[in-house]
Amino acid sequence: MKKISVIIPCYNAVNYLDSSVSCLVNQSIGIENLELIFVNDASTDKTYENLCLWEKKYPQSIMVINCTENKKQGAARNIGLSYSTGEYIGFMDDDDIIELDMFAKLYDKAINYGCDMVVCGSKRYEKRVKKNISMGRFENEDTLFDLSNPDCKKKFLDYDINRAIWNKIYSRKLIQENNIFFPEGYIYDDIFFSELVKHYVSKVYYLKEYLYHHLVHPNAASLSTKNWIDRLGYFDVNVILMEELKNRGIFHDYKERYENNFILEYITTIKGFIKTYSIIPTDILNEMNRILKLILPEYQSNTLFKNMLSGRAGEFYKMVCAGINCEIDEKYVIKLVQAINNND
Repeated sequence: MKKISVIIPCYNAVNYLDSSVSCLVNQSIGIENLELIFVNDASTDKTYENLCLWEKKYPQSIMVINCTENKKQGAARNIGLSYSTGEYIGFMDDDDIIELDMFAKLYDKAINYGCDMVVCGSKRYEKRVKKNISMGRFENEDTLFDLSNPDCKKKFLDYDINRAIWNKIYSRKLIQENNIFFPEGYIYDDIFFSELVKHYVSKVYYLKEYLYHHLVHPNAASLSTKNWIDRLGYFDVNVILMEELKNRGIFHDYKERYENNFILEYITTIKGFIKTYSIIPTDILNEMNRILKLILPEYQSNTLFKNMLSGRAGEFYKMVCAGINCEIDEKYVIKLVQAINNND
């Protein structure tokens, strides 16, 4: 059995792929201990051909799966999971860079502390602005969470780690036994996976070192301004997450936490949409309001909602909350846009 299976969805990545694959095949843990599963998501460039060359070079460690229909990262990652055989599962984006000792260090902590999940620091590098930005909050020292302690579990759930999946390794057994998967057809699928897995891990180790470098390109899927549906997928994935938490009996025990989170994600979606497109169609906003009231029928009694409605968080948040129970028109949207432009 390989120590770690690494799943890498690939789409039109020929310009970045060699750098990313080189980081993987040269890992200090040893290529013989890795199972690298590349899922070509119907690329239209030479990505698949490039991957086949790498597979031919490392046939014992590299597997290339070719999809003829583009189904986005969630489906590609689920396919990768179905083929994985490693003791642990890791993920990587097709254009990112990792330190050469990343998987050795994560695996070492997993084995020495009996962890279901190990997390390392990550930085987001935006080429346009040439900035390295730390993702999530990390303490000045390594941290071990033993989630058999209720207080420790609460701290862990509230811990401000990024919800990306690529700076972590997970027990494959835990993922399979608890049917943890990715929603398909969205570009924010990792939000769902990351939140769900939190409720099944029993020991988690946080490694303070920054070992993963997330490179953001102007045409990155999550930053693209070309498709409204993709942008709204952020809200849709949070809706699916809420439904899954309820179906699994998790929501009730953390009701206030997830109600607050859903309201904040609803507002984040609206704000992000307006910042991206300078507008939000009234029919989209009305539909989002309808869904929010279905997911949170008692939202008006939520303390966070009431505080925002009172104006404590600013005029924009007050307007959004006041609009949930109203029929949205163009005048309302114009005022909403103005509130954001005023840096509220």
